[in-house]
Amino acid sequence: MIIAIGGGIAVSMVIIALDRLYFFPNIPQLAQLQAPEFSRWIGLTTIFYGGIVEELQVRLGLMTFCVWLFYRLLGKKTSSWMFMIAILLTSLLFGLLHLPATAQALGELSPMIVLRGIVLNSLGGLLFGWLYWKKGLEYAMIAHLTADLMLHVIFS
Repeated sequence: MIIAIGGGIAVSMVIIALDRLYFFPNIPQLAQLQAPEFSRWIGLTTIFYGGIVEELQVRLGLMTFCVWLFYRLLGKKTSSWMFMIAILLTSLLFGLLHLPATAQALGELSPMIVLRGIVLNSLGGLLFGWLYWKKGLEYAMIAHLTADLMLHVIFS
């Protein structure tokens, strides 16, 4: 449990630091973006969607499907590389699937904004995928809940 909570806190800190130190100076729209009147209660509800629904869809659904597909196509034995490729693919997809929300918040999707959306969201996906592989779905869910709590409630 400590690794999931600690991992969620750590990945949220890396996301915040990378955003503040690299993306904010390179994306002028971020500095001009007004923080919406966002209730912490609304932020609290989003952690359950991310931590439960997204983990069921992306890790349990898509990541498991990728590993199963590798298993079926490449020889009836699972290997570490199958899980690593599945984690990378689903993390990138996780980042891509967050682009509509990014477009809604910023209006226009420049290459730098797309890079920001993919990188920042994929970082969490890497951790959550690794935890799912090594510890189980509940650890990925707890890490995702923790990261979203940090990002959408505590530091919002």
